[in-house]
Amino acid sequence: DSYVADYTDPRPLNILMIGNSFSWDAADFWYDMQTSMTYDAMKSMMAAPYDVHLAVMYKGSATLAYHATCAMKNTSAYTYTEIGPETNYRWMPSSGTNATNNIWDQLEARDWDIIVIQSYQHEADGTEPRSTYTGGDARFTEPEASMGYLLDYFAEHEPNAAVYYYMPWATTKFYGSDTETGYHAMAKYTETTVPNLTGTNSGKSFAGIIPVGTGIQNARTTDGLHI
Repeated sequence: DSYVADYTDPRPLNILMIGNSFSWDAADFWYDMQTSMTYDAMKSMMAAPYDVHLAVMYKGSATLAYHATCAMKNTSAYTYTEIGPETNYRWMPSSGTNATNNIWDQLEARDWDIIVIQSYQHEADGTEPRSTYTGGDARFTEPEASMGYLLDYFAEHEPNAAVYYYMPWATTKFYGSDTETGYHAMAKYTETTVPNLTGTNSGKSFAGIIPVGTGIQNARTTDGLHI
């Protein structure tokens, strides 16, 4: 399935990404284009066929358990940055250091059309250890539980948003020199498990998968955490 925008809608297409530095890597691609393009070209790209407002909430090394726990406890622990017509097509804050944001506040800030949640590598390959972090709620030790909770959370607080799953890429941090094996484990988990996940209470499922890991694997010429 894919999101189909209403081209007659005068407001921007609002996209919110929630993840760790891998999400910022993906969003920063826009910044890289911005710095290599003229302002008019950047504006033209983001405004055609409709304006796009892209926002990123991220925390370094955060897992799905982290995001689910922060949503449940309404914890303010994210860096937030955005780009679009309201920021004159420039990343604001430009340094991305506003680390006092919580998910609830950002969901209330505007009507989001698309929400993207990103898993971490060891959560996305179906192997142990799974999803955890110091201070995380015990119910989120499995990534499926974290994703189920987040799907319910978005169904309640942003019911019209389409939620997408961001598949990360394999790095030497977790897989040593064998990133190929790590990638195939992630691809299998993403293909066989993620599409069948739903919110426990809402029944909401993912609208689709963004296979960033596949794109990286096909194009990579080196290894490393951030390539």
